[in-house]
Amino acid sequence: MLKALLATMLLVFGIPQGAPPITPAAPGNIEGRVIRTSTSDPVSGVQIVLIPSTPPANSQPGPAGQSAQAPQLPTEIRLVRNPDGTGVIQNGNGAVIAQIPQGVTINNQLIEDLVNRASGIQQITAVTDSDGKFAFRSLAPGKYSLRAQRQGYFGPMTPQGTYAPNITQTVTVESDKTARVDLGMVQGGVLRGLLKDPDGQPAANYAVVTARPGYVNGRLVGLLTGAMNADDRGEYRWPNFAPGEYYVGAGPRAPGPIANVQDSWARVFFPGVIDPNLARTITIPEGGEVTVNLSAQVKPWGSYKISGIAYNPLPNLPADQATGVVNHATSLVLMPLDLTLLDNPPVTLWTNLVASNTKPNGEFLLTNVDPGRYELYAMAQDVQNRRVWTGHMHVEVRDKDLTGLTIAVSPGVTLQGEMIFSGPGAATVHPETLRIQLQTLSTLPPQVAMAVGTIPADEMGKFQIANLSEGQYRMNVQTPPGAYVESIQQGGTDVYDDGFNIDMQNAQVPIRIEINLAGETVEGNVQTAQKKDAANAMVVLVPPLNRRNNPALFKTAVTDDKGHFTIRGVAPGLYTALAWESVLPGAYQNAEFLSKYQSRGRTINVQAGIRSETQLELIQGN
Repeated sequence: MLKALLATMLLVFGIPQGAPPITPAAPGNIEGRVIRTSTSDPVSGVQIVLIPSTPPANSQPGPAGQSAQAPQLPTEIRLVRNPDGTGVIQNGNGAVIAQIPQGVTINNQLIEDLVNRASGIQQITAVTDSDGKFAFRSLAPGKYSLRAQRQGYFGPMTPQGTYAPNITQTVTVESDKTARVDLGMVQGGVLRGLLKDPDGQPAANYAVVTARPGYVNGRLVGLLTGAMNADDRGEYRWPNFAPGEYYVGAGPRAPGPIANVQDSWARVFFPGVIDPNLARTITIPEGGEVTVNLSAQVKPWGSYKISGIAYNPLPNLPADQATGVVNHATSLVLMPLDLTLLDNPPVTLWTNLVASNTKPNGEFLLTNVDPGRYELYAMAQDVQNRRVWTGHMHVEVRDKDLTGLTIAVSPGVTLQGEMIFSGPGAATVHPETLRIQLQTLSTLPPQVAMAVGTIPADEMGKFQIANLSEGQYRMNVQTPPGAYVESIQQGGTDVYDDGFNIDMQNAQVPIRIEINLAGETVEGNVQTAQKKDAANAMVVLVPPLNRRNNPALFKTAVTDDKGHFTIRGVAPGLYTALAWESVLPGAYQNAEFLSKYQSRGRTINVQAGIRSETQLELIQGN
């Protein structure tokens, strides 16, 4: 029986019975060293992870008896990016592998890790010794992905203007040979200091918060990177910062229903200011320490209360098991109309934390509200249908409490639409494989779009979104390779650039998304001022001035080892092409930032049916 089974397997795999045994290829090795880039000192304790990128020539066991044979990767992975920095990763079937929150760098390494976990690819690990050396022996010939990481150390600067959390490199192992890999890492820095209360005494357990400069929809903001508390002496020491610029602030505990002396303290920012717009950055050097001392201040303004009723009308709400009471309370969110540097929804209002107290009948009380203009939202989470019911009203807090407010929460409206395709091969497109994502605009809380997630179309290209909160949105549309969105129409008006408003009056007007499959191609080369090829540079196509409200029209690419780039799916029009050594995502959407470099760009007139080529000079030192 066993012989018959073996014979069958040999026939299935195309190996003739009685054929001479296959001689496996001789294994190869990888040897390497990790050093600190700035000093060339060895770095010990670096974890080196080796993952087969392609199935090796034969399945030889690796260290610790692990098999080096790799399962095949999924054939298609989609990354859907949003202009606000969030995104989702989907597999070939459209299923979401992961949701990427704001502030997380979306790169090939992140996608590779997620795919590897889903595929069960085995990995081999090693750790560098006191000389920074590592080695992998007896490896099957083939391509491998090598990753080096250690807490407190970083990889090189990326084209996106941040330091990579690790180093990733592709290594080819040849039979009976040793591949050499030398890596350079950047050491993190330390932030330390002393926090004091308004009386000049140490502020025990006081919070210190850091944020990095970034851009959201073209607006300069502080992207929160973390928080920690000082010790009982008001001192803090915070290691492992990637080198660069940071905003640093300190603030009291979050206010609660019971009044606390810290409720009257203002948040303070380096260099000792309480207005976030006057905050300045500090620079943490590679491997260095920076001291920032901050003293809390009493608010020079009063804090007020907002109260009223916002009733949750969701049906079939469960009753509390202990009391039998159905909780009809909602979540309250104050969205500021006068934005500061650190107002960055959905992580917003660190500069104006308020305490919220609600009751089962919908009554709410907001305390510790600073003067200002706000849009007050009441939100009810419909978990079963993945929707957020909302109601909102404009409030202006001046010199007194606001009482007796009533916010009506509604289930929203149903938005309908369709995708229309034109160009070569339009009849062969499968709209059901494409996805749409909504981005909230104006004051509409981002939680609304996050709850909706990705929206599929049917085989006819039609889609429908039920229980959508009224407000202003932008659509981010996934297109077939090489295609572009030509327009998004609402009732004959093109809303592609500025977004659209949906409410009870226009909910019956369908959205029409026109996708042209005949996207154009822009390619070229980037060189330094010394006429050397600029590898790993960020190339950006900037649309004309009147269309820069639309983040989707900014096209990007990263140059290869020879400084070459290719951008496909470009809509015809007039663009300015620029190339940076590194640039923060979305910085080129900021008018003030772009004005510094506009003269360094190259104007490109992208025309239908004509391939565009250009030569760019690298912008260094940004």
